[in-house]
Amino acid sequence: GFRRSEIVRLLLRTLADLGLGSGEAAAALEREAGVRLEAEGVATLRAAVLAADWDTASVAVRRLCPDPYECGEAGAGAVGEPSSATCAQKLQFMLTEQQILELAAKDLCSGGSSGELPAEFAAAG
Repeated sequence: GFRRSEIVRLLLRTLADLGLGSGEAAAALEREAGVRLEAEGVATLRAAVLAADWDTASVAVRRLCPDPYECGEAGAGAVGEPSSATCAQKLQFMLTEQQILELAAKDLCSGGSSGELPAEFAAAG
């Protein structure tokens, strides 16, 4: 069967999906079960990404992955993926990719070209 903590997290995720994740019911469930939906650092990263606050998201990644070699060879992902890439590098890449996609979508919606690039690419251009 399922572990108790998995069921509690599923219930918490469902409450969040219904827009009730920040309410008293979710807080009471976390408190009484002693199970959190996600670690504080993960919650900070999620909130920053949803708010398109890329600086805060980058700081959150560095806090979640303080050791640049925490994944090492054991953290290698899919077949063919370079094993030298760390978890922090992968997360930072995904953040930058999301930032570019959102800038591109904004440009398409506004009918223009803002010419903005994330700082990581502005220096390269």
